[in-house]
Amino acid sequence: MGSLLSSMLVFDTHPSPDSFMLGVLIKCYLWNHLFHQVVSLYHSHIHMGNFIFVYPYVLRAVSGVGDLVTGRKVHGTVIKSGLESDAVIGTSLLCMYGVYCLGDAQKVFDEMPEGDLVSWSSVICCYVENGRPSEGLEMFRKMLSKQIRPDKITLLSVAEGCARVGCLRLVKSIQGYAIRSEMVGDSSLSNALIIMYGQYGHLRRAEGLFKFLTDRSTACWTSMVSSYNRNECFREALASFIQMQESQVEPNAVTMINALYSCARLGRLKEGKSVHCFILRKAKDLGDLDIGPALVEFYVACWEPSSCHKLLYITENSVIEHTYIVLC
Repeated sequence: MGSLLSSMLVFDTHPSPDSFMLGVLIKCYLWNHLFHQVVSLYHSHIHMGNFIFVYPYVLRAVSGVGDLVTGRKVHGTVIKSGLESDAVIGTSLLCMYGVYCLGDAQKVFDEMPEGDLVSWSSVICCYVENGRPSEGLEMFRKMLSKQIRPDKITLLSVAEGCARVGCLRLVKSIQGYAIRSEMVGDSSLSNALIIMYGQYGHLRRAEGLFKFLTDRSTACWTSMVSSYNRNECFREALASFIQMQESQVEPNAVTMINALYSCARLGRLKEGKSVHCFILRKAKDLGDLDIGPALVEFYVACWEPSSCHKLLYITENSVIEHTYIVLC
């Protein structure tokens, strides 16, 4: 915030600020997620012209506030300035339209003189995130036919698309490509594949990926625990959670909910209470996800009505601050 205040002071006190200074200030606003201020600043200084390096930031802010009208105006100015062939600006337009208007996003992509990896990845991501994974996967096939090699970002979107349409064969192909490209050790990509295999009951493949990882993140551990639960392998889920703790990896709220679910299905009162104690100690670090219902479900499953009664009330904000409980 200090750099933002300094940038504002310099810009406001300069006798003749130029577009470069405006760009620096806009970037500072973006870093602080002040999207409305970026749009306002653009409107009030549009007369400066020469916005070639500012347009991508303005378009990102437009996406952040949902101001499609301003986005279209920026697009019109880009065309008038003869900048529609600029790859960076084109990709920014694609991403902006991808949030609100997929048809326009596809049109921007089609009008690009030559799509690069970033633009292909962006349009694939737009389709997948807007609930049209089949079209995203079709774009991926077209990208491959152009001899453009996908990177980790592309594969993450494709993996999500596969999960939504149930295309297990393509998931296996992605894993094979990741192995050949030495990307399988990447935790984010491996995590996406673990989730995929767990979702469709291929636990052995999920386990194989997990064991191959040298850097097992909280997300990867959580995905394994969740995959075991999804496939009713509750003992394996609880064992994986215990191994996670022994590995000194901090669980998150989703991990704790899954651990409680395993304990509830197995009737493991002692282990579940241990999880509850951990929640009370770490509540402030677990975010806003409501763990209360999972706790109540656990105690009900373990026939502990007295403990349920001691959970007098739970709000959505914090377990430790809003739960009155005395562990038996």
